[in-house]
Amino acid sequence: MSDQPSDFPLTSGIINHLHNPRHVDSTNAVVRENASGWEDWTVVATFSQAAGKGRLGRSWVTRPGESLSVSILMPQMDENFRSWLPLVVGATVVRAIQSLGITSARLKWPNDVLVNSLKLGGVLCEVLPDKRVVAGVGINLDFGGESPPAPGATALGEHMTVQVGTSDALLHSVIASLIMWSDTTEEDTRRVSRDVVEPVLETLGSQVSVIENDGSSWKGEAVRLDDEGHLMVRASQSGDVKTVVASDIVHLR
Repeated sequence: MSDQPSDFPLTSGIINHLHNPRHVDSTNAVVRENASGWEDWTVVATFSQAAGKGRLGRSWVTRPGESLSVSILMPQMDENFRSWLPLVVGATVVRAIQSLGITSARLKWPNDVLVNSLKLGGVLCEVLPDKRVVAGVGINLDFGGESPPAPGATALGEHMTVQVGTSDALLHSVIASLIMWSDTTEEDTRRVSRDVVEPVLETLGSQVSVIENDGSSWKGEAVRLDDEGHLMVRASQSGDVKTVVASDIVHLR
């Protein structure tokens, strides 16, 4: 795969290798398959992805040209960094979108980017055998007047005018922020991660439904994040504060 950075001049200025294929099945898969020969901070970005994946094995469904799919090969990191990574990546995306003037952008724990409670994007992080991490990001750009490809979805084009350089500006902002975060010392990881995530995390203070992996559910108030970035929820019935690690969260109106 050759570098084709012409669509991303800003981003190409802060990393050494950006691959811009016209079409892939999955940007995360491309990074996984090539990572052994690639250096840290290599990026794959495309506007046409056929078989993207989301959290818990869900598919990320978009039509060609209507979304930006990106995977970033990040350095090796210890458990403190990895547990916070999906939240931090999501928060950097939210902050980049806010910088475009969409001030209602927020993060839903742990990895959904929302605008006015509709899903604009998502994050999927995968640890490689060499302990480096692939951070995958999908952002809906413009549905071109068509109906959303999935219920509850929204796109940047519904909130602003998407221009030629919009995707590049977003990606540049996200990668620059992640490089700064990855340079944080181990002892400062939790503090810095909280500072990045909590101000944009809509889930905190919200009434939520927690859907467990077996399909059961319970309700409560999301009260805080623990030191690993897990969600602490006070159950409505018992009043107990429970730690949510990998369950689905639904915001209740």
